[in-house]
Amino acid sequence: MTGASDQSQKDIVALLENGLSVSVERVPTDWLPLAITLAIGIATIGLIWWQLRIANAQLKTALNSVYVSILANNQITSAQRRLAAADFIMKLETDAEYLKARREFAILREQSRDGTNKIEELFKTRYEEQKKVSDGAEQPEDLADIEDAYQRVVNYLNLLEHMSIQIQRGAYDEESLRLWHRGAYIRNVKVALKGIRYLRERNNRSAVFEQAEFLAHAWADGSEECGGFDNNTGRSQKLCEEAKDKLRLLLSDLEQDLPSTIE
Repeated sequence: MTGASDQSQKDIVALLENGLSVSVERVPTDWLPLAITLAIGIATIGLIWWQLRIANAQLKTALNSVYVSILANNQITSAQRRLAAADFIMKLETDAEYLKARREFAILREQSRDGTNKIEELFKTRYEEQKKVSDGAEQPEDLADIEDAYQRVVNYLNLLEHMSIQIQRGAYDEESLRLWHRGAYIRNVKVALKGIRYLRERNNRSAVFEQAEFLAHAWADGSEECGGFDNNTGRSQKLCEEAKDKLRLLLSDLEQDLPSTIE
Protein backbone atom coordinates (compact mmCIF):
# COMPACT_ATOMS: atom_id res chain seq x y z
CA MET A 1 0.00 0.00 0.00
CA THR A 2 2.66 2.29 0.93
CA GLY A 3 4.54 1.77 -2.30
CA ALA A 4 1.41 2.37 -4.38
CA SER A 5 0.56 5.49 -2.40
CA ASP A 6 4.03 6.85 -2.85
CA GLN A 7 3.82 6.23 -6.56
CA SER A 8 0.48 8.00 -6.79
CA GLN A 9 1.86 11.00 -4.94
CA LYS A 10 4.82 11.10 -7.30
CA ASP A 11 2.48 10.98 -10.30
CA ILE A 12 0.35 13.79 -8.89
CA VAL A 13 3.41 15.90 -8.23
CA ALA A 14 4.66 15.22 -11.75
CA LEU A 15 1.31 16.12 -13.25
CA LEU A 16 1.13 19.30 -11.20
CA GLU A 17 4.64 20.26 -12.19
CA ASN A 18 3.90 19.54 -15.83
CA GLY A 19 0.64 21.52 -15.64
CA LEU A 20 2.25 24.48 -13.96
CA SER A 21 5.04 24.49 -16.46
CA VAL A 22 2.54 24.45 -19.32
CA SER A 23 0.46 27.26 -17.87
CA VAL A 24 3.50 29.40 -17.29
CA GLU A 25 4.70 28.91 -20.85
CA ARG A 26 1.32 30.09 -22.27
CA VAL A 27 1.30 33.48 -20.46
CA PRO A 28 2.07 36.28 -23.08
CA THR A 29 4.91 38.59 -22.06
CA ASP A 30 5.18 41.14 -25.06
CA TRP A 31 1.84 43.06 -24.79
CA LEU A 32 2.90 45.43 -21.98
CA PRO A 33 5.36 47.58 -24.00
CA LEU A 34 2.82 47.83 -26.83
CA ALA A 35 0.07 48.91 -24.44
CA ILE A 36 2.35 51.51 -22.84
CA THR A 37 3.41 52.90 -26.25
CA LEU A 38 -0.24 53.10 -27.36
CA ALA A 39 -1.26 54.93 -24.19
CA ILE A 40 1.58 57.42 -24.58
CA GLY A 41 0.61 58.06 -28.24
CA ILE A 42 -3.03 58.68 -27.34
CA ALA A 43 -2.00 61.04 -24.56
CA THR A 44 0.37 62.91 -26.89
CA ILE A 45 -2.32 63.33 -29.56
CA GLY A 46 -4.72 64.64 -26.96
CA LEU A 47 -2.15 67.11 -25.66
CA ILE A 48 -1.35 68.35 -29.17
CA TRP A 49 -5.05 68.78 -29.95
CA TRP A 50 -5.57 70.76 -26.75
CA GLN A 51 -2.55 72.98 -27.47
CA LEU A 52 -3.82 73.63 -31.01
CA ARG A 53 -7.17 74.75 -29.62
CA ILE A 54 -5.42 77.12 -27.24
CA ALA A 55 -3.14 78.45 -30.01
CA ASN A 56 -6.14 78.96 -32.32
CA ALA A 57 -7.97 80.94 -29.66
CA GLN A 58 -4.87 83.05 -29.00
CA LEU A 59 -4.42 83.70 -32.73
CA LYS A 60 -8.02 84.85 -33.09
CA THR A 61 -7.58 87.18 -30.13
CA ALA A 62 -4.35 88.58 -31.58
CA LEU A 63 -5.90 89.14 -35.02
CA ASN A 64 -8.88 90.90 -33.46
CA SER A 65 -6.51 93.13 -31.49
CA VAL A 66 -4.53 93.97 -34.63
CA TYR A 67 -7.73 94.75 -36.55
CA VAL A 68 -9.02 97.03 -33.80
CA SER A 69 -5.59 98.69 -33.61
CA ILE A 70 -5.55 99.32 -37.37
CA LEU A 71 -9.01 100.87 -37.26
CA ALA A 72 -8.01 103.06 -34.32
CA ASN A 73 -4.80 104.19 -36.04
CA ASN A 74 -6.68 105.06 -39.24
CA GLN A 75 -9.16 107.12 -37.27
CA ILE A 76 -6.37 108.89 -35.40
CA THR A 77 -4.48 109.55 -38.63
CA SER A 78 -7.54 111.06 -40.27
CA ALA A 79 -8.18 113.24 -37.23
CA GLN A 80 -4.55 114.28 -37.10
CA ARG A 81 -4.61 115.26 -40.78
CA ARG A 82 -7.62 117.50 -40.23
CA LEU A 83 -6.02 119.00 -37.15
CA ALA A 84 -2.75 119.61 -39.02
CA ALA A 85 -4.63 121.31 -41.87
CA ALA A 86 -6.60 123.49 -39.46
CA ASP A 87 -3.43 124.46 -37.60
CA PHE A 88 -1.70 125.27 -40.90
CA ILE A 89 -4.57 127.52 -42.02
CA MET A 90 -4.80 129.26 -38.65
CA LYS A 91 -1.08 130.04 -38.58
CA LEU A 92 -1.11 131.41 -42.12
CA GLU A 93 -4.12 133.65 -41.58
CA THR A 94 -2.37 135.25 -38.62
CA ASP A 95 1.12 135.42 -40.14
CA ALA A 96 2.07 138.93 -41.22
CA GLU A 97 4.69 137.83 -43.76
CA TYR A 98 2.29 135.42 -45.42
CA LEU A 99 -0.40 138.08 -45.64
CA LYS A 100 2.09 140.47 -47.28
CA ALA A 101 3.16 137.80 -49.77
CA ARG A 102 -0.44 136.96 -50.63
CA ARG A 103 -1.28 140.64 -51.08
CA GLU A 104 1.76 141.20 -53.32
CA PHE A 105 0.80 138.23 -55.43
CA ALA A 106 -2.80 139.38 -55.70
CA ILE A 107 -1.69 142.84 -56.90
CA LEU A 108 0.55 141.36 -59.61
CA ARG A 109 -2.23 138.98 -60.64
CA GLU A 110 -4.68 141.84 -61.08
CA GLN A 111 -2.12 143.91 -63.00
CA SER A 112 -1.64 140.97 -65.38
CA ARG A 113 -5.20 141.26 -66.65
CA ASP A 114 -4.06 143.62 -69.41
CA GLY A 115 -2.17 140.77 -71.07
CA THR A 116 1.26 141.46 -69.60
CA ASN A 117 2.30 138.83 -67.11
CA LYS A 118 3.61 140.92 -64.24
CA ILE A 119 4.97 137.94 -62.34
CA GLU A 120 7.11 136.81 -65.24
CA GLU A 121 8.15 140.43 -65.77
CA LEU A 122 9.15 140.77 -62.09
CA PHE A 123 11.26 137.60 -62.21
CA LYS A 124 13.04 138.66 -65.40
CA THR A 125 13.67 142.17 -64.11
CA ARG A 126 15.13 140.87 -60.88
CA TYR A 127 17.64 138.56 -62.58
CA GLU A 128 18.51 141.09 -65.29
CA GLU A 129 19.20 143.86 -62.76
CA GLN A 130 21.26 141.51 -60.62
CA LYS A 131 23.34 140.55 -63.65
CA LYS A 132 23.94 144.20 -64.54
CA VAL A 133 25.16 144.93 -61.02
CA SER A 134 27.41 141.87 -61.01
CA ASP A 135 28.85 143.05 -64.33
CA GLY A 136 29.84 146.37 -62.76
CA ALA A 137 26.83 148.60 -63.45
CA GLU A 138 25.56 150.99 -60.81
CA GLN A 139 22.86 149.51 -58.60
CA PRO A 140 19.45 151.01 -59.41
CA GLU A 141 17.56 152.70 -56.58
CA ASP A 142 14.57 150.42 -56.87
CA LEU A 143 16.55 147.15 -56.82
CA ALA A 144 15.80 146.63 -53.13
CA ASP A 145 12.07 147.02 -53.80
CA ILE A 146 12.30 144.61 -56.73
CA GLU A 147 14.11 142.09 -54.54
CA ASP A 148 11.50 142.41 -51.77
CA ALA A 149 8.63 141.91 -54.24
CA TYR A 150 10.42 138.93 -55.78
CA GLN A 151 10.98 137.27 -52.40
CA ARG A 152 7.36 137.73 -51.34
CA VAL A 153 6.04 136.19 -54.58
CA VAL A 154 8.50 133.29 -54.41
CA ASN A 155 7.63 132.73 -50.74
CA TYR A 156 3.98 132.47 -51.68
CA LEU A 157 4.75 129.97 -54.45
CA ASN A 158 6.91 128.02 -52.02
CA LEU A 159 3.90 127.86 -49.75
CA LEU A 160 1.71 126.46 -52.55
CA GLU A 161 4.42 123.88 -53.30
CA HIS A 162 4.56 122.95 -49.62
CA MET A 163 0.79 122.49 -49.47
CA SER A 164 0.82 120.17 -52.47
CA ILE A 165 3.70 118.06 -51.14
CA GLN A 166 2.17 117.67 -47.68
CA ILE A 167 -1.20 116.72 -49.13
CA GLN A 168 0.40 114.09 -51.33
CA ARG A 169 2.40 112.75 -48.40
CA GLY A 170 -0.78 112.45 -46.36
CA ALA A 171 0.28 114.97 -43.70
CA TYR A 172 -2.58 117.44 -44.37
CA ASP A 173 -6.26 116.76 -44.95
CA GLU A 174 -6.78 117.63 -48.60
CA GLU A 175 -10.48 118.44 -48.41
CA SER A 176 -9.90 121.01 -45.66
CA LEU A 177 -7.28 122.86 -47.71
CA ARG A 178 -9.34 122.49 -50.87
CA LEU A 179 -12.34 124.16 -49.26
CA TRP A 180 -10.13 126.93 -47.89
CA HIS A 181 -7.96 127.82 -50.88
CA ARG A 182 -9.05 125.98 -54.04
CA GLY A 183 -10.19 128.95 -56.16
CA ALA A 184 -7.25 131.21 -55.33
CA TYR A 185 -4.82 128.31 -55.64
CA ILE A 186 -5.89 127.51 -59.21
CA ARG A 187 -5.98 131.17 -60.31
CA ASN A 188 -2.62 131.99 -58.76
CA VAL A 189 -0.78 129.01 -60.21
CA LYS A 190 -2.36 129.67 -63.59
CA VAL A 191 -1.20 133.27 -63.71
CA ALA A 192 2.25 132.36 -62.36
CA LEU A 193 2.98 129.63 -64.92
CA LYS A 194 4.94 131.88 -67.29
CA GLY A 195 7.07 133.12 -64.43
CA ILE A 196 7.51 129.54 -63.16
CA ARG A 197 8.69 128.36 -66.57
CA TYR A 198 11.16 131.25 -66.64
CA LEU A 199 12.56 130.16 -63.24
CA ARG A 200 12.83 126.56 -64.43
CA GLU A 201 14.80 127.60 -67.45
CA ARG A 202 16.85 130.22 -65.64
CA ASN A 203 17.85 127.85 -62.82
CA ASN A 204 18.00 124.73 -65.02
CA ARG A 205 15.65 122.92 -62.63
CA SER A 206 12.63 121.44 -64.32
CA ALA A 207 11.00 120.45 -61.02
CA VAL A 208 10.62 124.03 -59.74
CA PHE A 209 7.06 124.39 -58.36
CA GLU A 210 6.05 121.25 -60.24
CA GLN A 211 3.99 119.89 -57.36
CA ALA A 212 2.15 123.20 -57.01
CA GLU A 213 1.25 123.01 -60.69
CA PHE A 214 0.22 119.37 -60.32
CA LEU A 215 -2.22 120.16 -57.49
CA ALA A 216 -3.69 123.12 -59.40
CA HIS A 217 -4.49 120.82 -62.32
CA ALA A 218 -5.97 118.23 -59.96
CA TRP A 219 -8.11 120.77 -58.14
CA ALA A 220 -9.41 122.16 -61.44
CA ASP A 221 -11.49 118.96 -61.24
CA GLY A 222 -12.62 118.97 -64.83
CA SER A 223 -13.55 122.65 -64.89
CA GLU A 224 -10.45 123.30 -66.99
CA GLU A 225 -9.49 121.05 -69.89
CA CYS A 226 -5.85 120.18 -70.43
CA GLY A 227 -4.62 122.88 -72.79
CA GLY A 228 -7.26 125.36 -71.65
CA PHE A 229 -5.59 125.74 -68.28
CA ASP A 230 -2.34 126.72 -69.97
CA ASN A 231 -1.56 127.33 -73.62
CA ASN A 232 1.78 125.59 -73.29
CA THR A 233 1.41 122.07 -74.69
CA GLY A 234 4.66 120.61 -73.36
CA ARG A 235 5.43 119.93 -69.73
CA SER A 236 2.27 121.60 -68.41
CA GLN A 237 0.14 119.49 -70.74
CA LYS A 238 1.79 116.35 -69.36
CA LEU A 239 1.29 117.47 -65.78
CA CYS A 240 -2.34 118.23 -66.46
CA GLU A 241 -2.98 114.80 -67.93
CA GLU A 242 -1.25 113.13 -65.01
CA ALA A 243 -3.29 115.16 -62.56
CA LYS A 244 -6.54 114.16 -64.22
CA ASP A 245 -5.51 110.50 -63.99
CA LYS A 246 -4.47 110.80 -60.34
CA LEU A 247 -7.05 113.28 -59.12
CA ARG A 248 -6.49 113.87 -55.40
CA LEU A 249 -4.48 110.69 -55.11
CA LEU A 250 -2.39 110.58 -51.94
CA LEU A 251 1.10 109.55 -53.03
CA SER A 252 3.20 107.50 -50.59
CA ASP A 253 6.25 109.46 -51.58
CA LEU A 254 7.49 111.94 -54.14
CA GLU A 255 9.05 110.57 -57.31
CA GLN A 256 12.25 112.51 -56.75
CA ASP A 257 14.12 114.02 -53.84
CA LEU A 258 15.43 117.08 -55.71
CA PRO A 259 14.49 120.38 -54.07
CA SER A 260 11.49 121.94 -55.78
CA THR A 261 11.49 125.37 -54.11
CA ILE A 262 13.50 128.50 -54.88
CA GLU A 263 15.62 130.48 -52.47
